[in-house]
Amino acid sequence: EVLAASLRNAVQLSECLLAGADILTVPANIAGICAMSVPAGFSKNGLPIGMQIMAGQFKEETLFHVGHAFEKATEFHTKKPSL
Repeated sequence: EVLAASLRNAVQLSECLLAGADILTVPANIAGICAMSVPAGFSKNGLPIGMQIMAGQFKEETLFHVGHAFEKATEFHTKKPSL
């Protein structure tokens, strides 16, 4: 019984964390515009930071060009956080 309750709590926590992680990506989906995230640096604690880029409906090609240009101009995509 205790194990089952612990597992239920863990599942609920995981679902909440996943929902919270999506909160910044859902608006683009609802609006019907395209968006992508590219590596954009690291926090003071060494955690990776991403930059979300958005473009109008059916402007995926523009979005890919912008993302590619950003990665060519920076080296964030080549670095990994220390674990």
